[in-house]
Amino acid sequence: MEFEKKWRIINKAKAILLVVSGMIFTVLWGLGISPHSSLLLGIGAAGIFIVMPLMLYLALHVLDKIERKERCEQKATDDKKRDDRNDRVYPIECHCPQCGEASVIYVRKADYVKRISGRSPVQNCFPYLTMPERETVISGMCVECQKRVFPLNYDKDGNWVGYHNIPF
Repeated sequence: MEFEKKWRIINKAKAILLVVSGMIFTVLWGLGISPHSSLLLGIGAAGIFIVMPLMLYLALHVLDKIERKERCEQKATDDKKRDDRNDRVYPIECHCPQCGEASVIYVRKADYVKRISGRSPVQNCFPYLTMPERETVISGMCVECQKRVFPLNYDKDGNWVGYHNIPF
């Protein structure tokens, strides 16, 4: 995990400790106990010298565990994507009605047969395709024409960002 992210969490732990110490101070003051009493100093010292290092250690330990888990999940996702790409060997050739360009989308043959024979929706047959690839399979429109026809679905770099509801 990035150093800045860990540091932000440590600062949040410090802020929580300060709030708790302030609440204790307020309660003790409200009960009439002098703020200079040894009880308050004892609570403050315990909070600063015992709780704070413990909280920091736990925060860093938990963050490291989360980071390791995220790395494992990312590796599993990458491996699955790599396997999906190796299995996609059946080409679907689509001709764009806008520009006439031919696009080829590679899918698994069993999924293609399911799509053609069972008339299943594209999202059920090809869940591993991106939305623009699915649109190409459905309408034949190439990705470049989709960017021109549906500009709100793409960011300024041409990356898919999703559907936008346009009020009519």
